[in-house]
Amino acid sequence: MTEDIKIDFLIKRVEALEALLANHHHDGLDGSANLSFHQSLNDLQEYRIANSAYFTGATQLLQGQELTRAVITSGRDNNPTDGFDNSQLVLEHNYTAAGNLSFYYGTRSPLYTGIDASVKSGSGVLKQNSYKWTPDELVGCAVHVTSTTTGAFKIGTVLSNTETTVTLESGTWGFNTKEDGIFVIFVPVYLGGGNVPWRRAYVTEGTGGGLRFGFGATGDGNNGLLYMDSVGDLYWRTKAGSSTKIN
Repeated sequence: MTEDIKIDFLIKRVEALEALLANHHHDGLDGSANLSFHQSLNDLQEYRIANSAYFTGATQLLQGQELTRAVITSGRDNNPTDGFDNSQLVLEHNYTAAGNLSFYYGTRSPLYTGIDASVKSGSGVLKQNSYKWTPDELVGCAVHVTSTTTGAFKIGTVLSNTETTVTLESGTWGFNTKEDGIFVIFVPVYLGGGNVPWRRAYVTEGTGGGLRFGFGATGDGNNGLLYMDSVGDLYWRTKAGSSTKIN
């Protein structure tokens, strides 16, 4: 490399670094100089920090409904071929569904996701070929399946598993998929903890708000609801749908 080429290379490198610094630099509220970074994460993009936490963006189109997700992941494992060994917090927004369906939720390992779930209505067994599991390693995990053809979904608890199948603890699938169902197997995360509790939670009144216990769709008979009505009375609604005033 000649001297002219070296100088030209160094000039271009300095210009690139200056442009990068300009995108990062701003003045803090206390007058100090800080570094910041702004990036729109599109589908399958990721921004990694210290090899143990990263941000991702994802877009999904299912039955005409466009979903976008922003995911904060903590953990060193980013290899989906054998499942994830990490924890994930997800902010999800549905652009087309009625009811303003946006969610904030968390999952942790054992965490498996695939697109080849096969389930039959009336059966409690899920079959897949994406992973080879150790028998019964998934007992107690949550399992969620969505039909790519109808958008129907169901979530349950794993009673047992073989190398390629899982069996629900109770209930059965209410729809069919033929090796094209989207499935996720995970462990739910804690909101706060015994030594780091949340101070206060704000929830809306009425049956559209409150605190739900269990899982699944509201009308699926899998969750109970504690809620307050418009005049301040507290109610408990059972899984069967009957409400009782408790104050």
